[in-house]
Amino acid sequence: MCQLFPVPSKVATIARVLTGFTVLVICSVCLIPLALVLLPWRATRVRVFNRHARLVAAAVIGIAGVRLRVRNEERLQQSFPAIYVTNHVSAFDVIIGMRLCPVGGVGVMDTSVMRVPGYGQVYRLSGHATISRAKPREAINALHEVSRFVDRHRLGVWILPEGGRSSDGRLRRFKAGFVHIAVETGLPVVPVVLHGVHRLWSRKRFPTLSTREIDVEVLPPVDTRAWRAETRRGHAAEVQALFAAALHEDQKPQEAV
Repeated sequence: MCQLFPVPSKVATIARVLTGFTVLVICSVCLIPLALVLLPWRATRVRVFNRHARLVAAAVIGIAGVRLRVRNEERLQQSFPAIYVTNHVSAFDVIIGMRLCPVGGVGVMDTSVMRVPGYGQVYRLSGHATISRAKPREAINALHEVSRFVDRHRLGVWILPEGGRSSDGRLRRFKAGFVHIAVETGLPVVPVVLHGVHRLWSRKRFPTLSTREIDVEVLPPVDTRAWRAETRRGHAAEVQALFAAALHEDQKPQEAV
């Protein structure tokens, strides 16, 4: 039986990955002069880079031969400003987030992003936020700063609460960083569920960028106005349970949620 989409060879896959990465870096670096001009206006930089990122991510996704199928995408904009929470199973998740994050959404990533040549430096100039998973006290202070910033400028947040990529695609325990932001801002939490991206490109396997559809599911917003800091772990587990219920069997957490 012939395949609807042929699986590319490793050489073709490497070419796609390198081309996509090159496009990402070149397009990002081209915005450095504008970022420097807008340096005093961080909120404006966030919005400008959001618009730019959506276009660049669409190009990279096209180069990769991937088609996104997003269910209930309208909820992203309808809920804005909100805290958009997504599971993290692949390096490709960042590209998907760039494509879907509403304009005015502040990305929150680990400081390791700064080690990505070109992209990391531009990310820093963009006005988006970084936290250090290795330094919990500094991370909490950074989250407080993000909360004040988005509240003051009526912005949203895009965050990956597992604290790192899953090695096998299965959901990991959610850290409570996004809960801190929700408690301080009162913003709703919108779960954005990525289905099957680990089969495209996981931590333990060579990228298999065959042309395929990737399913993304936007769940209804979660009202956080009654959330409290002292019960943050319970709130994080509540949102994690929504992901666990929505994910297919091979991505559900092995441990109890």
